[in-house]
Parts: sequence; C-alpha cells; structure tokens
Amino acid sequence: MTECPATFFAVVRRRVTQIPLEAVIGVSYAIAAAAALFLVGVAPGGHVHIQEMLAGSILWATWGDVLWSTVVFAAVGLCFYLFRRPFRAISENYKEAIARGYNTLGWDFVFYAMVGVVITVAVRIAGVVLVFTFLIIPATLSAGLASMSRRRS
Repeated sequence: MTECPATFFAVVRRRVTQIPLEAVIGVSYAIAAAAALFLVGVAPGGHVHIQEMLAGSILWATWGDVLWSTVVFAAVGLCFYLFRRPFRAISENYKEAIARGYNTLGWDFVFYAMVGVVITVAVRIAGVVLVFTFLIIPATLSAGLASMSRRRS
C-alpha cells in the first residue's frame, strides 16, 4: 500500500527541485484527504467512518493494537538505525550523495515506505489529526526556535 506514494516522493525529490519536498508532501496529503473524505462521505454511514478516521480510537485501543504497533515501530526503528549512514549522507547533501554513487532513488523509496508504514499504523489507532499534529508541530516549533537562536547569536 505504501509503495506508490513512496515511489512518487522518491522520484519527485530527484526531479523537482524548484518546489520544496515538504510542499509536495503537504499538497499530496491535502488532495488525498479531500478525495478520501468525499468518497467516504457519499457512502451510507460515511459520517461515522470520517469521524473515526479523523479522531481515531486511541481510547479503545486494545493490548493487541499496542503490541502490533510496538512490533512495527521497533522493526522500522531498527531499519532506520541500520540504514542511518546512507540516510544521513543523502539528507545532509543530496547532490554529493549522488556524486558518491548512492542509489538516492532507492534509498528515498525505502525511507518513504518506512515512514508510510509507521503513519498507517499510527493513524489506525490515533487518527489523522493526532498523528499529524505530533509530526508537524514539533518540527515547526524546533525550526522556529532554531532560526530565532541564530538571529540572537
């Protein structure tokens, strides 16, 4: 399920340099969310599914859900640890990583596929709003604080 978006974002990162990748991801998410809301909304009882998709069911998560999430997150975390060198090289200097012979398209695919798996499992339990709040707000705050810190120096 995560193969198509992972491939799309891996290719876009390499070919579209005028637009930040974060903007492409945000626009893609907005379009996909709008389409999902429309399709679910026209189905019988769709409003219940929309509410569950947005809010999740974190209060009713079972121990099986917690165990499954733990296994998936640990496996993905282990993969991130094992692949940390190519991920870091590509993240720090994309063009240099290409020049050094890294398969950036392949590593980008692996990265986005693993992120997609984590988001899919997390959204199933916690809902879209909570998961994306925890993804976006800390990064935005840290970027803002880092830029303020540089201006004060």
